Amino acid sequence: MQNTRQKPLGSEGSDAPTLQQLMATMRALQVTNEALRKTNEELRKTNKDLRKTLYQRDRCSTRKQGLNLSLRDRPKPFSQAIMDELVSPHYITPKIVFTGVEDPENHLTTFNAHMIVSEGTNVIQCKMFMSTFTGITLQ
Repeated sequence: MQNTRQKPLGSEGSDAPTLQQLMATMRALQVTNEALRKTNEELRKTNKDLRKTLYQRDRCSTRKQGLNLSLRDRPKPFSQAIMDELVSPHYITPKIVFTGVEDPENHLTTFNAHMIVSEGTNVIQCKMFMSTFTGITLQ
């Protein structure tokens, strides 16, 4: 009578898995891999849809705020008299920046101190103050 039990791979008497066990493990891994691939594809599609929605929302918001206008067509922040005044090219622009995170009162105090020291006129103060803004505060 022949022995029907398969011998394990490797040395005799070791706890090595049988070929059938390895094949079963491989099939289970293939099923898991396929499920993960499908989940990954769904997540990729959802991510693409979310990015598209955010992009469209940003474009709509930008249009509502008038930020897609050319520089010439944008509303002017100052009166025409201030816009017409020229600032000397030798005037030193303040090196302070306001991103919206800093303390606004501290920013104003620092800006005013710079204007006093550099003898900035009201026109220069108006024009230079905007140059201290960056990022969302500038928009």
